[in-house]
Amino acid sequence: LSSVVEVVEVETEEIKTVKGAIVLNLRDNVISLINLKSELKLGSDLDKAKKIYIVIVGYAEKRIGIIVTRLVGKQEIVIKTMGKYLDNTKGISGATILGSGEIILILDISVLIRMAIRKS
Repeated sequence: LSSVVEVVEVETEEIKTVKGAIVLNLRDNVISLINLKSELKLGSDLDKAKKIYIVIVGYAEKRIGIIVTRLVGKQEIVIKTMGKYLDNTKGISGATILGSGEIILILDISVLIRMAIRKS
C-alpha cells in the first residue's frame, strides 16, 4: 500500500498503444501500464470493459499504472513468502490468508515497474 500513489477510473478508449506498450496520458504525464490479468496469463478484460481501474504505483521516482479488474479495499495483513512455489512467477512477492480463508497474492511493485520499463 505504501507504493500506491493514487487510483483512477478511466474509459478504456483513453488507453493507447505506443510501440507495443500500453500507456495512459494522465494529467499530461504518459504513464506506462501493466495489464495485470494479461501479465499473469489470465486473459484480458480490456476489450470488454468500458471503464477500468488503474492503480498508479511508484518506486523511487518511477511510476506505472496497473490495470486491475476490481478494487476490494485495504487491510493489514501478514505476508508469507511462497518459496519455490512462486519462483517462476514474476511480479508476485508472496501471499496472505484472509480471515475468510481466501488466499491473496501480494504484488512485487519494484519487479512490475522494471517489467513496464523494459516494455516501453
